[in-house]
Amino acid sequence: MPGAEMPRCTDEKLFQLCRDFEEHKNRFTLHEQREIEKFDRIIQAQERNTQAIGELTIQVSDLVGDTRDIVQLHRDFQGVARVGTGVQAFSLWCLKWGGILGALGISINWIVEHFSKHPPG
Repeated sequence: MPGAEMPRCTDEKLFQLCRDFEEHKNRFTLHEQREIEKFDRIIQAQERNTQAIGELTIQVSDLVGDTRDIVQLHRDFQGVARVGTGVQAFSLWCLKWGGILGALGISINWIVEHFSKHPPG
């Protein structure tokens, strides 16, 4: 507002503002130090995690190398089982058709013998 005078600050108010400002600066500095310490701890934790992941990767690689033969043996057994299943299925097929053809042969033989002993007519 034109013509309005600004109220004058007393020395006591000025000293109070200075004290408040210094207190605020001190709190901010303390807060900043705490945040820097937190950040440093986070960085250290991240470095430890990185080292642990590296060691874990090496250990997993070693474990894979150590178990490679066992995995190959398991795959070989699976292959043998598949071949065995195929042989079993073929054997059952032979038995089934052998039984069917045997029954058919016996039936034809019976019919032939029956009609040779008892000719029609």
